[in-house]
Amino acid sequence: MTRDITNKECCRENFLYSNVEAWQLYSPQRRGSKCLSVFYIVWLWAWSLMFSSFLIISGAQEQSWYTDESQRVKWFIYLTNWGYLVFCVSVLLRGITATYCYIKKVDEVTWYLKLNWVLYDMASSEAILITLLFWALLYSADYTTETDTFVNHGVNGVFVLIDIWITAMPIRVLHFYVPMLFGVVYVIFSVIYDYSGATNALGSAYIYRVLDWSDYPTWPPIYGVSAVLAIGLVHCGLFGLTKLRVFLYKKCEHPTTEPLTGQGQDNQTYYDSTIQMDPVKEGE
Repeated sequence: MTRDITNKECCRENFLYSNVEAWQLYSPQRRGSKCLSVFYIVWLWAWSLMFSSFLIISGAQEQSWYTDESQRVKWFIYLTNWGYLVFCVSVLLRGITATYCYIKKVDEVTWYLKLNWVLYDMASSEAILITLLFWALLYSADYTTETDTFVNHGVNGVFVLIDIWITAMPIRVLHFYVPMLFGVVYVIFSVIYDYSGATNALGSAYIYRVLDWSDYPTWPPIYGVSAVLAIGLVHCGLFGLTKLRVFLYKKCEHPTTEPLTGQGQDNQTYYDSTIQMDPVKEGE
């Protein structure tokens, strides 16, 4: 059984963004209910509006992470903000595609659904990892926290762990390279930025102390490689939760339930035809 699962997950099609049904990329896992489909759309839009609001606040409101107004543009050099920006775009795109595809009854895996899938893989893993790295390596008793600190270093991670039990979005173990590529790109950026002589928003000659490449050349590579490997492990962990979600839903849902994708028979017709194919004998 383990070999069958391994062979199924590690096929060439699963390395690419294919081998998926369209409805999985814009619907909840629990299928066959219009109410749940509408709830899923409202769920995504509500969270998207909240996360986007804090994204604007983190860039526009006066805060303590920079020394003066000229340094505010350096919002874009921080890993947290890279990750949170991708995360907000991902949740927003999921809300848009869920709404559009539900209305249009999309039944083909289009380019925007694949983009939705890629961003979901990237945003989910980095949200969890950035939360863990912040509280483990950067936070201290004298750290000045803002309102949005808890949103982009915690609430986003909690959202991922709750949403993974609601959405039908698949996570393939072979897609580990997508979130890892995000980490590699940031590490390369931090090296270039550090050796260019630029400073962070507080005037220090590094972005993060743990990534001070010029003064401490030994530890940053270790931290960088460890973070890239860790994001791959987080992705594999989310893959495990996804497989558990699918398993539990299959155990709980009616075997004749069919997704509301606009394809084939409606649920009642499907149920009636199934009953006719397997009539109940009298006396049973």
